[in-house]
Amino acid sequence: MNDKEKQIQIPLKTFTGLLLLTEDLLNNSEINYNKIKKLNQDLHNKLDAINKRNLYTKYKTASTEEEKGEIGNDNKNQEKNRKQIAMVCIDDLVPENHLLRKIDKAI
Repeated sequence: MNDKEKQIQIPLKTFTGLLLLTEDLLNNSEINYNKIKKLNQDLHNKLDAINKRNLYTKYKTASTEEEKGEIGNDNKNQEKNRKQIAMVCIDDLVPENHLLRKIDKAI
């Protein structure tokens, strides 16, 4: 990636959901867990689409068949890694004053 920050587009519904969620957190309002799960899934879907598009672009602009093969292997590894499960403890990963702690208390 270059020095410029990459811009992406997200659906208006997802953007609005994020905005409302942050307002609820700032106002210490009641948080709807199902809406958070849906928003999270929408964001993961968008990230998957971005990654697939980036791989496609790399593949189409690869100068040799060897490079194309490497890109295909990267794609297979990403698919494999996406399906792996990791067990972690949120207490070890999230600082005490983090926004996620507020979400956890609200749920």
